[in-house]
Amino acid sequence: MRRILSRTNQILSMVSGWLMMAMVAILTIDILWRVFGKPLLGLAEMSVFVMMAVVYLGFAGCEEHKQHVRLEILENMLPPRAAHILRKVVQVLAVITVVIFYMAVFRDASKAYVTNDSLEGAISLPLWPTKFIMVAGMTVYLLQIVTELFSGPGQDAAPPRTSSGEF
Repeated sequence: MRRILSRTNQILSMVSGWLMMAMVAILTIDILWRVFGKPLLGLAEMSVFVMMAVVYLGFAGCEEHKQHVRLEILENMLPPRAAHILRKVVQVLAVITVVIFYMAVFRDASKAYVTNDSLEGAISLPLWPTKFIMVAGMTVYLLQIVTELFSGPGQDAAPPRTSSGEF
């Protein structure tokens, strides 16, 4: 399961990178056309949709590599066994939180699809595709944290610290 998740995270990270480049291109085109006095409708809104996809598709990869923001002061002061127990408690709380969040995002995406919600403006942009991309990202993220919760001792440890001053 870990291998499949890791490969999925690599693919999602690659897709996120391409989407980030697309977002930069969309915003650049939007700015250039505005400079020439002929703004293209819907580009700014599309860039927000792309940004949401980038964020949600990147959750699981960040979790896999322990790159989310973490407060480790207490964990570092505890003996190894107690630190391991603390990590497991935090992981259980994370799973509960993400399940609640996942249910809300899934319900919202389903409702947006059924009601054909869209962002109204000069042009109408449907919201449900972006919301289902969010659901897909949350699904992989949930699988990642559940996998880490049930990993054995030593597999959930944070990566080793560097002495070169890297963050």
